[in-house]
Amino acid sequence: MPPANTVAAKPTVEPKKASTSSKKRPTNAAPAASAWRPPKATVAKQLQRIAHRSGTTAVRQAIEKLARDVSAGRSTEARAAQIDTKLDQLLSRPSLHPADAALVREAAVWVVAWRRASKHPGQAGTTASALQKQVTRDRKTLDAGDTTPAAFVLTWSRLLGGDRKAADAETHAWSVCEEEIQRLVTASGSIVLEGSAVVVDRFARWTHVRSAATATAKAVRKAKRTFSGKAERRWQKATTAVLRLLGPRALPVDHPTTSAVSPRWSEEILQAVRDYGSKPVRRAAKLLQQKQPGRRQGRAADLNSDDRHAAVAVFRSSWQGRPLRVSLDYRGEQPHLEIAAGKRLLVAGPWRWDVCLDGRPLAAEGPWQVTHFEEDDESVLIVIATPLEQGLRLERHLLLARGDRFVLLADAVVETTVADAPQPLTYRGSLSVPAAVHVDGNDETRELTLVDKKPQAMLMPLALCEWRAGSSPGTCGWQAENRLVQLEQQSPVRRLFAPLWIDLSPRRFGSQVTWRQLTVADTRVILQPTQAAGFRVHSGLSQWLLYRALDEPRNRTVLGCNLSSFFRIGQLGDDGLVTQMAEW
Repeated sequence: MPPANTVAAKPTVEPKKASTSSKKRPTNAAPAASAWRPPKATVAKQLQRIAHRSGTTAVRQAIEKLARDVSAGRSTEARAAQIDTKLDQLLSRPSLHPADAALVREAAVWVVAWRRASKHPGQAGTTASALQKQVTRDRKTLDAGDTTPAAFVLTWSRLLGGDRKAADAETHAWSVCEEEIQRLVTASGSIVLEGSAVVVDRFARWTHVRSAATATAKAVRKAKRTFSGKAERRWQKATTAVLRLLGPRALPVDHPTTSAVSPRWSEEILQAVRDYGSKPVRRAAKLLQQKQPGRRQGRAADLNSDDRHAAVAVFRSSWQGRPLRVSLDYRGEQPHLEIAAGKRLLVAGPWRWDVCLDGRPLAAEGPWQVTHFEEDDESVLIVIATPLEQGLRLERHLLLARGDRFVLLADAVVETTVADAPQPLTYRGSLSVPAAVHVDGNDETRELTLVDKKPQAMLMPLALCEWRAGSSPGTCGWQAENRLVQLEQQSPVRRLFAPLWIDLSPRRFGSQVTWRQLTVADTRVILQPTQAAGFRVHSGLSQWLLYRALDEPRNRTVLGCNLSSFFRIGQLGDDGLVTQMAEW
Protein backbone atom coordinates (compact mmCIF):
# COMPACT_ATOMS: atom_id res chain seq x y z
CA MET A 1 0.00 0.00 0.00
CA PRO A 2 1.40 3.48 -0.69
CA PRO A 3 2.01 5.78 2.31
CA ALA A 4 -0.78 8.14 3.45
CA ASN A 5 -0.98 11.60 1.87
CA THR A 6 0.96 10.38 -1.16
CA VAL A 7 -0.28 10.10 -4.73
CA ALA A 8 0.29 6.93 -6.61
CA ALA A 9 2.44 7.44 -9.67
CA LYS A 10 0.63 7.17 -13.00
CA PRO A 11 1.71 4.24 -15.06
CA THR A 12 3.85 5.16 -18.02
CA VAL A 13 1.91 4.88 -21.33
CA GLU A 14 4.09 4.23 -24.29
CA PRO A 15 2.93 5.77 -27.60
CA LYS A 16 1.32 3.35 -30.06
CA LYS A 17 3.37 2.38 -33.02
CA ALA A 18 1.81 2.84 -36.38
CA SER A 19 0.42 -0.42 -37.64
CA THR A 20 2.33 -1.69 -40.60
CA SER A 21 -0.88 -3.21 -41.90
CA SER A 22 -2.85 0.08 -41.90
CA LYS A 23 -3.80 1.33 -45.40
CA LYS A 24 -2.30 4.60 -46.51
CA ARG A 25 -4.10 6.86 -48.96
CA PRO A 26 -2.29 6.60 -52.28
CA THR A 27 -0.64 9.73 -53.57
CA ASN A 28 -2.85 9.68 -56.67
CA ALA A 29 -6.09 9.33 -54.70
CA ALA A 30 -9.11 11.27 -55.88
CA PRO A 31 -10.20 14.47 -54.11
CA ALA A 32 -12.82 14.24 -51.38
CA ALA A 33 -16.02 13.01 -52.99
CA SER A 34 -19.40 11.43 -52.47
CA ALA A 35 -19.32 8.25 -50.38
CA TRP A 36 -21.60 6.39 -52.77
CA ARG A 37 -19.83 3.84 -54.92
CA PRO A 38 -21.98 2.75 -57.85
CA PRO A 39 -22.14 -1.02 -58.45
CA LYS A 40 -20.45 -2.22 -61.59
CA ALA A 41 -23.79 -3.26 -63.11
CA THR A 42 -25.01 0.31 -62.69
CA VAL A 43 -21.80 1.69 -64.19
CA ALA A 44 -22.05 -0.60 -67.22
CA LYS A 45 -25.69 0.40 -67.74
CA GLN A 46 -24.85 4.11 -67.57
CA LEU A 47 -21.94 3.68 -69.98
CA GLN A 48 -24.34 2.07 -72.47
CA ARG A 49 -26.76 4.98 -72.00
CA ILE A 50 -23.98 7.50 -72.67
CA ALA A 51 -22.71 5.53 -75.67
CA HIS A 52 -26.11 5.66 -77.41
CA ARG A 53 -26.03 9.47 -77.30
CA SER A 54 -22.93 9.66 -79.50
CA GLY A 55 -23.35 10.33 -83.20
CA THR A 56 -19.85 9.02 -83.98
CA THR A 57 -19.59 5.28 -84.52
CA ALA A 58 -15.99 4.95 -83.27
CA VAL A 59 -16.70 6.81 -80.03
CA ARG A 60 -19.89 4.89 -79.40
CA GLN A 61 -18.17 1.54 -79.93
CA ALA A 62 -15.26 2.51 -77.67
CA ILE A 63 -17.61 3.42 -74.78
CA GLU A 64 -19.60 0.20 -75.34
CA LYS A 65 -16.39 -1.86 -75.15
CA LEU A 66 -15.52 -0.08 -71.91
CA ALA A 67 -18.96 -0.99 -70.55
CA ARG A 68 -18.35 -4.67 -71.38
CA ASP A 69 -14.96 -4.59 -69.65
CA VAL A 70 -16.52 -3.09 -66.52
CA SER A 71 -19.23 -5.75 -66.30
CA ALA A 72 -17.02 -8.73 -67.15
CA GLY A 73 -15.52 -10.95 -64.43
CA ARG A 74 -13.90 -10.12 -61.07
CA SER A 75 -11.72 -7.15 -60.30
CA THR A 76 -8.00 -7.91 -60.74
CA GLU A 77 -4.91 -5.85 -61.29
CA ALA A 78 -4.77 -7.04 -64.89
CA ARG A 79 -8.38 -5.98 -65.53
CA ALA A 80 -7.73 -2.66 -63.79
CA ALA A 81 -4.75 -2.01 -66.03
CA GLN A 82 -6.81 -2.95 -69.09
CA ILE A 83 -9.59 -0.53 -68.13
CA ASP A 84 -7.02 2.22 -67.43
CA THR A 85 -5.53 1.74 -70.88
CA LYS A 86 -8.89 1.92 -72.66
CA LEU A 87 -10.00 4.91 -70.61
CA ASP A 88 -6.76 6.77 -71.38
CA GLN A 89 -7.15 6.01 -75.09
CA LEU A 90 -10.71 7.24 -74.99
CA LEU A 91 -9.88 10.49 -73.17
CA SER A 92 -6.90 11.23 -75.41
CA ARG A 93 -8.73 10.80 -78.73
CA PRO A 94 -7.79 13.73 -80.98
CA SER A 95 -10.24 16.06 -82.75
CA LEU A 96 -13.35 14.88 -80.94
CA HIS A 97 -16.59 16.72 -81.59
CA PRO A 98 -17.37 18.80 -78.45
CA ALA A 99 -20.51 16.74 -77.81
CA ASP A 100 -18.54 13.47 -78.04
CA ALA A 101 -15.78 14.87 -75.81
CA ALA A 102 -18.34 15.69 -73.12
CA LEU A 103 -19.81 12.18 -73.36
CA VAL A 104 -16.37 10.58 -73.05
CA ARG A 105 -15.64 12.59 -69.87
CA GLU A 106 -19.04 11.72 -68.44
CA ALA A 107 -18.29 8.03 -69.04
CA ALA A 108 -14.90 8.44 -67.36
CA VAL A 109 -16.55 9.89 -64.23
CA TRP A 110 -18.65 6.75 -63.81
CA VAL A 111 -15.63 4.48 -64.22
CA VAL A 112 -13.54 6.47 -61.73
CA ALA A 113 -16.40 6.57 -59.19
CA TRP A 114 -16.61 2.79 -59.35
CA ARG A 115 -12.84 2.17 -59.31
CA ARG A 116 -11.64 4.67 -56.67
CA ALA A 117 -12.62 2.57 -53.60
CA SER A 118 -11.94 -0.84 -55.10
CA LYS A 119 -9.06 -3.14 -54.23
CA HIS A 120 -7.39 -2.20 -57.49
CA PRO A 121 -8.03 1.53 -58.09
CA GLY A 122 -5.27 1.78 -60.67
CA GLN A 123 -5.05 5.32 -62.06
CA ALA A 124 -8.49 6.37 -60.81
CA GLY A 125 -7.09 9.17 -58.65
CA THR A 126 -4.99 10.62 -61.46
CA THR A 127 -7.94 10.53 -63.86
CA ALA A 128 -10.20 12.14 -61.23
CA SER A 129 -7.78 15.03 -60.82
CA ALA A 130 -7.65 15.56 -64.58
CA LEU A 131 -11.46 15.53 -64.74
CA GLN A 132 -11.62 18.10 -61.94
CA LYS A 133 -9.41 20.46 -63.97
CA GLN A 134 -11.64 19.86 -67.00
CA VAL A 135 -14.70 20.86 -64.96
CA THR A 136 -13.06 24.23 -64.28
CA ARG A 137 -12.61 24.76 -68.01
CA ASP A 138 -16.11 23.53 -68.82
CA ARG A 139 -17.68 25.96 -66.36
CA LYS A 140 -16.29 28.72 -68.54
CA THR A 141 -17.98 27.02 -71.49
CA LEU A 142 -21.25 27.07 -69.54
CA ASP A 143 -20.70 30.75 -68.75
CA ALA A 144 -20.58 31.38 -72.49
CA GLY A 145 -24.07 29.85 -72.82
CA ASP A 146 -22.98 26.50 -74.27
CA THR A 147 -24.76 23.65 -72.48
CA THR A 148 -22.76 20.87 -74.16
CA PRO A 149 -20.79 19.89 -70.99
CA ALA A 150 -23.74 20.28 -68.58
CA ALA A 151 -24.35 16.55 -68.05
CA PHE A 152 -20.63 15.92 -67.47
CA VAL A 153 -20.34 18.75 -64.92
CA LEU A 154 -23.45 17.54 -63.07
CA THR A 155 -22.27 13.91 -63.02
CA TRP A 156 -18.79 14.88 -61.80
CA SER A 157 -20.14 17.14 -59.04
CA ARG A 158 -22.27 14.32 -57.62
CA LEU A 159 -19.96 11.34 -58.03
CA LEU A 160 -16.50 12.87 -57.59
CA GLY A 161 -17.05 16.32 -56.11
CA GLY A 162 -18.38 16.18 -52.59
CA ASP A 163 -17.65 19.79 -51.52
CA ARG A 164 -19.15 23.27 -51.81
CA LYS A 165 -17.38 24.00 -55.10
CA ALA A 166 -18.85 20.83 -56.58
CA ALA A 167 -22.32 21.81 -55.39
CA ASP A 168 -21.86 25.23 -57.01
CA ALA A 169 -20.81 23.55 -60.26
CA GLU A 170 -24.00 21.44 -60.25
CA THR A 171 -26.18 24.50 -59.57
CA HIS A 172 -24.38 26.31 -62.38
CA ALA A 173 -25.10 23.48 -64.86
CA TRP A 174 -28.79 23.41 -63.92
CA SER A 175 -29.23 27.18 -64.15
CA VAL A 176 -27.57 27.48 -67.58
CA CYS A 177 -29.76 24.70 -68.99
CA GLU A 178 -32.91 26.21 -67.49
CA GLU A 179 -32.11 29.64 -68.87
CA GLU A 180 -31.53 28.17 -72.33
CA ILE A 181 -34.81 26.24 -72.26
CA GLN A 182 -36.81 29.31 -71.24
CA ARG A 183 -35.13 31.32 -73.97
CA LEU A 184 -35.47 28.82 -76.83
CA VAL A 185 -38.74 26.97 -76.12
CA THR A 186 -42.05 28.73 -76.71
CA ALA A 187 -45.13 28.23 -74.57
CA SER A 188 -46.49 25.78 -77.17
CA GLY A 189 -43.28 23.71 -77.18
CA SER A 190 -41.53 24.85 -80.38
CA ILE A 191 -37.74 25.15 -80.13
CA VAL A 192 -36.66 28.27 -82.03
CA LEU A 193 -33.46 26.99 -83.61
CA GLU A 194 -32.80 26.65 -87.33
CA GLY A 195 -32.82 23.12 -88.71
CA SER A 196 -34.57 20.04 -87.36
CA ALA A 197 -31.26 18.26 -86.65
CA VAL A 198 -30.15 21.08 -84.37
CA VAL A 199 -33.57 21.20 -82.68
CA VAL A 200 -33.66 17.45 -81.99
CA ASP A 201 -30.07 17.35 -80.79
CA ARG A 202 -30.57 20.30 -78.41
CA PHE A 203 -33.66 18.71 -76.88
CA ALA A 204 -31.79 15.41 -76.58
CA ARG A 205 -29.01 17.28 -74.74
CA TRP A 206 -31.46 18.71 -72.19
CA THR A 207 -33.07 15.31 -71.78
CA HIS A 208 -29.64 13.74 -71.24
CA VAL A 209 -28.99 16.19 -68.39
CA ARG A 210 -32.19 15.04 -66.69
CA SER A 211 -31.22 11.40 -67.25
CA ALA A 212 -27.82 12.06 -65.70
CA ALA A 213 -29.52 13.69 -62.69
CA THR A 214 -31.76 10.64 -62.20
CA ALA A 215 -28.85 8.20 -62.57
CA THR A 216 -26.72 10.02 -59.97
CA ALA A 217 -29.52 10.77 -57.50
CA LYS A 218 -28.32 8.13 -54.99
CA ALA A 219 -25.06 10.00 -54.54
CA VAL A 220 -26.68 13.16 -53.17
CA ARG A 221 -29.28 13.56 -50.44
CA LYS A 222 -32.47 15.18 -51.74
CA ALA A 223 -30.99 15.26 -55.22
CA LYS A 224 -32.61 17.41 -57.88
CA ARG A 225 -33.94 15.32 -60.77
CA THR A 226 -35.85 17.78 -62.97
CA PHE A 227 -35.64 21.33 -64.21
CA SER A 228 -37.33 24.02 -62.16
CA GLY A 229 -40.73 25.61 -62.72
CA LYS A 230 -41.19 27.21 -66.12
CA ALA A 231 -38.19 25.44 -67.67
CA GLU A 232 -39.56 22.00 -66.73
CA ARG A 233 -43.02 22.80 -68.12
CA ARG A 234 -41.59 24.01 -71.41
CA TRP A 235 -39.26 21.02 -71.68
CA GLN A 236 -42.27 18.73 -71.26
CA LYS A 237 -44.17 20.69 -73.94
CA ALA A 238 -41.23 20.32 -76.34
CA THR A 239 -41.41 16.50 -76.26
CA THR A 240 -44.34 16.49 -78.71
CA ALA A 241 -42.74 19.05 -81.03
CA VAL A 242 -39.52 17.02 -81.20
CA LEU A 243 -41.43 13.80 -81.83
CA ARG A 244 -42.81 15.33 -85.06
CA LEU A 245 -39.25 15.85 -86.32
CA LEU A 246 -38.09 12.26 -85.87
CA GLY A 247 -37.94 9.79 -88.74
CA PRO A 248 -38.85 6.09 -88.91
CA ARG A 249 -38.12 4.04 -85.77
CA ALA A 250 -37.95 7.33 -83.83
CA LEU A 251 -34.45 8.13 -85.15
CA PRO A 252 -33.27 11.57 -86.27
CA VAL A 253 -33.43 12.19 -90.00
CA ASP A 254 -30.12 14.01 -89.82
CA HIS A 255 -27.52 14.61 -87.09
CA PRO A 256 -24.99 17.43 -86.49
CA THR A 257 -22.01 15.05 -86.17
CA THR A 258 -22.92 12.14 -88.43
CA SER A 259 -25.87 10.20 -89.70
CA ALA A 260 -24.55 6.93 -88.21
CA VAL A 261 -26.46 7.17 -84.93
CA SER A 262 -27.24 4.23 -82.67
CA PRO A 263 -30.60 2.47 -83.13
CA ARG A 264 -31.13 3.36 -79.46
CA TRP A 265 -30.14 7.02 -79.85
CA SER A 266 -33.60 8.31 -78.95
CA GLU A 267 -34.17 6.10 -75.88
CA GLU A 268 -34.02 9.04 -73.48
CA ILE A 269 -36.44 11.06 -75.62
CA LEU A 270 -38.88 8.17 -75.81
CA GLN A 271 -38.64 7.69 -72.06
CA ALA A 272 -39.52 11.35 -71.64
CA VAL A 273 -42.56 10.82 -73.87
CA ARG A 274 -43.62 7.81 -71.79
CA ASP A 275 -43.21 9.79 -68.57
CA TYR A 276 -44.76 13.12 -69.55
CA GLY A 277 -46.62 12.71 -72.84
CA SER A 278 -50.40 12.47 -73.11
CA LYS A 279 -52.00 9.26 -74.36
CA PRO A 280 -52.14 10.49 -78.00
CA VAL A 281 -48.46 11.45 -77.83
CA ARG A 282 -47.49 8.07 -76.36
CA ARG A 283 -49.45 6.34 -79.13
CA ALA A 284 -47.60 8.41 -81.73
CA ALA A 285 -44.27 7.39 -80.20
CA LYS A 286 -45.24 3.71 -80.40
CA LEU A 287 -46.26 4.09 -84.03
CA LEU A 288 -42.94 5.76 -84.83
CA GLN A 289 -40.99 2.84 -83.42
CA GLN A 290 -42.78 0.19 -85.48
CA LYS A 291 -40.73 -1.28 -88.31
CA GLN A 292 -43.84 -2.05 -90.34
CA PRO A 293 -47.16 -0.19 -90.35
CA GLY A 294 -49.58 -1.88 -87.99
CA ARG A 295 -53.15 -1.40 -86.90
CA ARG A 296 -53.65 1.93 -85.25
CA GLN A 297 -55.28 1.83 -81.82
CA GLY A 298 -56.82 5.06 -80.56
CA ARG A 299 -56.12 8.65 -81.54
CA ALA A 300 -52.49 9.63 -81.94
CA ALA A 301 -51.02 13.12 -81.58
CA ASP A 302 -51.69 15.71 -84.28
CA LEU A 303 -49.47 15.33 -87.32
CA ASN A 304 -49.27 19.08 -87.90
CA SER A 305 -48.06 22.02 -85.86
CA ASP A 306 -48.53 25.70 -86.77
CA ASP A 307 -46.85 27.83 -84.09
CA ARG A 308 -47.31 31.40 -85.29
CA HIS A 309 -45.66 32.90 -82.23
CA ALA A 310 -42.46 31.03 -83.10
CA ALA A 311 -43.10 31.35 -86.88
CA VAL A 312 -42.54 27.60 -87.29
CA ALA A 313 -44.75 25.03 -89.03
CA VAL A 314 -44.19 21.24 -89.14
CA PHE A 315 -46.33 18.85 -91.20
CA ARG A 316 -46.20 15.05 -91.41
CA SER A 317 -47.98 12.59 -93.68
CA SER A 318 -48.21 9.87 -91.00
CA TRP A 319 -46.58 8.46 -87.88
CA GLN A 320 -45.92 5.06 -89.45
CA GLY A 321 -44.09 3.64 -92.43
CA ARG A 322 -42.03 6.01 -94.56
CA PRO A 323 -43.60 9.35 -93.65
CA LEU A 324 -43.14 12.65 -95.44
CA ARG A 325 -42.16 15.56 -93.21
CA VAL A 326 -42.07 19.24 -94.13
CA SER A 327 -40.69 21.94 -91.80
CA LEU A 328 -40.95 25.68 -92.45
CA ASP A 329 -39.24 28.29 -90.28
CA TYR A 330 -40.30 31.74 -91.51
CA ARG A 331 -38.76 33.97 -88.84
CA GLY A 332 -36.21 35.42 -91.24
CA GLU A 333 -36.52 37.13 -94.62
CA GLN A 334 -35.41 33.90 -96.34
CA PRO A 335 -37.46 31.07 -94.76
CA HIS A 336 -35.74 27.82 -93.81
CA LEU A 337 -37.32 24.78 -95.48
CA GLU A 338 -36.84 21.05 -94.96
CA ILE A 339 -38.43 18.17 -96.84
CA ALA A 340 -37.77 14.62 -95.66
CA ALA A 341 -39.01 11.30 -97.01
CA GLY A 342 -38.58 8.52 -94.48
CA LYS A 343 -35.02 8.78 -93.18
CA ARG A 344 -33.81 10.78 -96.21
CA LEU A 345 -33.45 14.54 -95.91
CA LEU A 346 -33.94 15.82 -99.47
CA VAL A 347 -34.21 19.59 -99.03
CA ALA A 348 -32.62 21.50 -96.14
CA GLY A 349 -31.71 25.16 -95.99
CA PRO A 350 -32.96 28.58 -97.01
CA TRP A 351 -35.93 28.71 -99.38
CA ARG A 352 -34.53 31.75 -101.15
CA TRP A 353 -36.42 34.30 -103.21
CA ASP A 354 -35.42 37.31 -105.26
CA VAL A 355 -37.82 39.63 -107.09
CA CYS A 356 -36.71 42.35 -109.51
CA LEU A 357 -39.03 44.97 -110.99
CA ASP A 358 -37.78 46.58 -114.18
CA GLY A 359 -34.29 45.29 -113.32
CA ARG A 360 -34.31 46.67 -109.76
CA PRO A 361 -34.23 44.24 -106.80
CA LEU A 362 -37.12 44.63 -104.38
CA ALA A 363 -36.79 44.28 -100.62
CA ALA A 364 -39.33 42.97 -98.13
CA GLU A 365 -41.02 45.68 -96.08
CA GLY A 366 -42.26 43.53 -93.24
CA PRO A 367 -42.18 40.08 -91.61
CA TRP A 368 -43.91 37.01 -92.95
CA GLN A 369 -47.52 36.61 -91.89
CA VAL A 370 -49.77 33.56 -92.23
CA THR A 371 -52.64 34.51 -94.53
CA HIS A 372 -54.24 31.09 -94.83
CA PHE A 373 -53.99 27.70 -93.14
CA GLU A 374 -56.16 24.62 -93.61
CA GLU A 375 -55.79 20.91 -92.99
CA ASP A 376 -57.78 17.72 -93.34
CA ASP A 377 -57.07 14.01 -93.62
CA GLU A 378 -55.77 14.37 -97.19
CA SER A 379 -53.58 17.48 -97.10
CA VAL A 380 -52.35 20.52 -95.21
CA LEU A 381 -51.81 23.98 -96.75
CA ILE A 382 -50.12 27.07 -95.36
CA VAL A 383 -49.79 30.42 -97.15
CA ILE A 384 -47.43 33.10 -95.83
CA ALA A 385 -47.02 36.60 -97.27
CA THR A 386 -44.68 39.55 -96.97
CA PRO A 387 -45.08 43.07 -98.46
CA LEU A 388 -42.55 44.19 -101.06
CA GLU A 389 -41.51 47.58 -102.30
CA GLN A 390 -43.38 49.26 -105.16
CA GLY A 391 -46.81 48.09 -104.00
CA LEU A 392 -46.24 44.33 -104.48
CA ARG A 393 -46.68 41.33 -102.20
CA LEU A 394 -44.98 37.93 -102.26
CA GLU A 395 -47.19 34.99 -101.26
CA ARG A 396 -45.63 31.56 -100.60
CA HIS A 397 -47.73 28.40 -100.74
CA LEU A 398 -46.68 25.13 -99.13
CA LEU A 399 -48.94 22.11 -99.47
CA LEU A 400 -48.32 18.55 -98.31
CA ALA A 401 -50.56 15.87 -99.85
CA ARG A 402 -50.44 12.92 -97.46
CA GLY A 403 -51.98 10.05 -99.40
CA ASP A 404 -50.86 11.29 -102.82
CA ARG A 405 -47.31 11.88 -101.52
CA PHE A 406 -46.34 15.16 -103.12
CA VAL A 407 -45.35 18.63 -101.97
CA LEU A 408 -46.30 21.84 -103.77
CA LEU A 409 -44.09 24.90 -103.38
CA ALA A 410 -45.46 27.96 -105.16
CA ASP A 411 -44.65 31.66 -105.08
CA ALA A 412 -47.10 34.29 -106.29
CA VAL A 413 -46.22 37.96 -106.82
CA VAL A 414 -49.38 40.08 -106.75
CA GLU A 415 -50.18 43.78 -106.73
CA THR A 416 -51.42 45.67 -103.72
CA THR A 417 -51.25 48.96 -105.63
CA VAL A 418 -52.08 49.07 -109.34
CA ALA A 419 -49.34 50.71 -111.42
CA ASP A 420 -49.98 53.22 -114.20
CA ALA A 421 -47.93 51.28 -116.77
CA PRO A 422 -46.74 47.65 -117.17
CA GLN A 423 -43.32 46.87 -115.70
CA PRO A 424 -41.38 43.63 -116.39
CA LEU A 425 -40.93 41.35 -113.42
CA THR A 426 -38.22 38.73 -112.76
CA TYR A 427 -38.51 36.11 -110.05
CA ARG A 428 -35.88 33.68 -108.76
CA GLY A 429 -36.47 30.99 -106.17
CA SER A 430 -34.08 28.30 -104.98
CA LEU A 431 -33.97 25.25 -102.73
CA SER A 432 -30.92 24.04 -100.80
CA VAL A 433 -30.02 20.37 -101.30
CA PRO A 434 -27.95 18.38 -98.71
CA ALA A 435 -24.54 17.01 -99.69
CA ALA A 436 -25.78 13.40 -99.66
CA VAL A 437 -28.35 14.13 -102.39
CA HIS A 438 -27.45 14.08 -106.08
CA VAL A 439 -29.54 15.98 -108.66
CA ASP A 440 -30.07 14.49 -112.12
CA GLY A 441 -31.48 16.41 -115.07
CA ASN A 442 -33.16 15.25 -118.26
CA ASP A 443 -31.84 16.06 -121.74
CA GLU A 444 -35.30 16.43 -123.26
CA THR A 445 -37.58 17.63 -120.47
CA ARG A 446 -37.26 20.11 -117.61
CA GLU A 447 -37.92 17.86 -114.61
CA LEU A 448 -35.14 17.21 -112.09
CA THR A 449 -34.67 14.07 -109.99
CA LEU A 450 -33.29 14.03 -106.43
CA VAL A 451 -31.25 10.88 -105.86
CA ASP A 452 -30.00 9.51 -102.53
CA LYS A 453 -28.79 5.99 -103.38
CA LYS A 454 -31.96 5.72 -105.48
CA PRO A 455 -34.48 8.25 -106.89
CA GLN A 456 -36.34 9.92 -104.04
CA ALA A 457 -38.18 12.88 -105.60
CA MET A 458 -39.03 14.43 -108.97
CA LEU A 459 -39.27 18.22 -109.37
CA MET A 460 -41.53 19.73 -112.03
CA PRO A 461 -41.56 23.50 -112.78
CA LEU A 462 -45.20 23.74 -113.89
CA ALA A 463 -45.12 27.26 -115.35
CA LEU A 464 -42.33 26.29 -117.76
CA CYS A 465 -42.79 24.24 -120.90
CA GLU A 466 -42.21 20.56 -120.18
CA TRP A 467 -39.98 20.09 -123.24
CA ARG A 468 -36.66 21.89 -123.43
CA ALA A 469 -37.12 22.38 -127.18
CA GLY A 470 -40.18 24.60 -126.55
CA SER A 471 -40.11 28.29 -125.66
CA SER A 472 -40.55 29.03 -121.97
CA PRO A 473 -40.78 32.14 -119.75
CA GLY A 474 -37.85 31.02 -117.59
CA THR A 475 -35.44 28.27 -116.59
CA CYS A 476 -35.09 25.60 -113.92
CA GLY A 477 -31.72 24.02 -113.25
CA TRP A 478 -29.17 22.64 -110.83
CA GLN A 479 -26.27 24.77 -109.53
CA ALA A 480 -23.80 22.16 -108.34
CA GLU A 481 -21.28 24.65 -106.93
CA ASN A 482 -23.90 26.15 -104.56
CA ARG A 483 -25.99 22.98 -104.23
CA LEU A 484 -29.12 24.86 -105.26
CA VAL A 485 -32.10 24.01 -107.41
CA GLN A 486 -33.04 27.36 -108.94
CA LEU A 487 -36.25 28.35 -110.69
CA GLU A 488 -36.31 31.62 -112.65
CA GLN A 489 -39.35 33.16 -114.36
CA GLN A 490 -40.12 36.40 -116.18
CA SER A 491 -43.39 38.26 -116.59
CA PRO A 492 -44.19 41.32 -118.75
CA VAL A 493 -46.36 42.78 -115.96
CA ARG A 494 -46.29 43.05 -112.18
CA ARG A 495 -47.89 39.66 -111.49
CA LEU A 496 -46.48 36.14 -111.62
CA PHE A 497 -47.11 32.58 -110.39
CA ALA A 498 -44.17 30.15 -110.02
CA PRO A 499 -45.22 26.66 -108.85
CA LEU A 500 -42.78 23.82 -108.23
CA TRP A 501 -44.34 20.34 -107.95
CA ILE A 502 -42.32 17.76 -105.97
CA ASP A 503 -43.45 14.17 -106.51
CA LEU A 504 -42.31 12.00 -103.59
CA SER A 505 -43.79 8.66 -104.62
CA PRO A 506 -41.01 6.49 -106.14
CA ARG A 507 -43.65 4.04 -107.39
CA ARG A 508 -44.72 6.65 -109.96
CA PHE A 509 -41.22 7.52 -111.20
CA GLY A 510 -41.08 4.80 -113.83
CA SER A 511 -44.50 5.78 -115.20
CA GLN A 512 -45.54 8.58 -117.49
CA VAL A 513 -44.93 12.04 -116.05
CA THR A 514 -46.20 15.14 -117.80
CA TRP A 515 -47.70 18.56 -117.10
CA ARG A 516 -49.52 21.20 -119.11
CA GLN A 517 -50.56 24.80 -118.60
CA LEU A 518 -54.33 25.12 -119.06
CA THR A 519 -56.57 27.77 -120.54
CA VAL A 520 -58.50 29.84 -118.00
CA ALA A 521 -61.63 31.68 -119.19
CA ASP A 522 -63.72 34.43 -117.64
CA THR A 523 -67.15 34.97 -119.26
CA ARG A 524 -65.84 33.30 -122.44
CA VAL A 525 -62.73 35.51 -122.51
CA ILE A 526 -59.40 33.70 -122.37
CA LEU A 527 -57.19 35.13 -119.61
CA GLN A 528 -53.45 35.65 -119.61
CA PRO A 529 -51.33 33.58 -117.16
CA THR A 530 -50.58 36.86 -115.37
CA GLN A 531 -54.29 37.12 -114.46
CA ALA A 532 -55.02 33.50 -113.55
CA ALA A 533 -53.02 30.30 -114.10
CA GLY A 534 -54.17 26.70 -114.30
CA PHE A 535 -52.14 23.49 -114.61
CA ARG A 536 -52.73 19.80 -115.12
CA VAL A 537 -50.21 17.34 -113.65
CA HIS A 538 -50.14 13.70 -114.72
CA SER A 539 -47.94 11.21 -112.85
CA GLY A 540 -48.50 7.49 -113.15
CA LEU A 541 -52.23 6.79 -112.98
CA SER A 542 -53.01 9.98 -111.05
CA GLN A 543 -53.88 13.46 -112.29
CA TRP A 544 -54.29 16.75 -110.45
CA LEU A 545 -55.58 20.24 -111.19
CA LEU A 546 -53.90 23.38 -109.82
CA TYR A 547 -55.37 26.89 -110.11
CA ARG A 548 -54.31 30.31 -108.85
CA ALA A 549 -55.90 33.75 -109.50
CA LEU A 550 -53.45 36.64 -109.49
CA ASP A 551 -55.84 39.58 -109.80
CA GLU A 552 -59.11 38.85 -107.99
CA PRO A 553 -61.32 35.82 -107.25
CA ARG A 554 -64.03 35.69 -109.91
CA ASN A 555 -66.23 33.03 -111.44
CA ARG A 556 -63.88 31.39 -113.94
CA THR A 557 -63.62 28.15 -115.85
CA VAL A 558 -60.64 25.81 -116.21
CA LEU A 559 -60.80 22.25 -117.53
CA GLY A 560 -64.59 22.40 -117.31
CA CYS A 561 -64.48 23.30 -113.62
CA ASN A 562 -66.07 26.53 -112.35
CA LEU A 563 -63.98 28.33 -109.76
CA SER A 564 -64.49 31.50 -107.76
CA SER A 565 -61.53 31.38 -105.39
CA PHE A 566 -57.92 32.54 -105.27
CA PHE A 567 -56.46 29.03 -105.11
CA ARG A 568 -57.58 25.47 -105.65
CA ILE A 569 -55.94 22.09 -105.95
CA GLY A 570 -57.63 18.74 -106.40
CA GLN A 571 -57.36 15.30 -107.95
CA LEU A 572 -58.95 14.50 -111.30
CA GLY A 573 -61.11 11.39 -111.21
CA ASP A 574 -61.78 8.96 -114.03
CA ASP A 575 -65.12 10.68 -114.56
CA GLY A 576 -63.42 14.05 -115.12
CA LEU A 577 -64.60 15.53 -111.83
CA VAL A 578 -62.15 17.34 -109.56
CA THR A 579 -61.98 16.22 -105.94
CA GLN A 580 -61.10 19.23 -103.82
CA MET A 581 -57.96 18.94 -101.68
CA ALA A 582 -57.50 22.60 -100.65
CA GLU A 583 -59.14 25.89 -101.62
CA TRP A 584 -59.07 29.50 -100.46
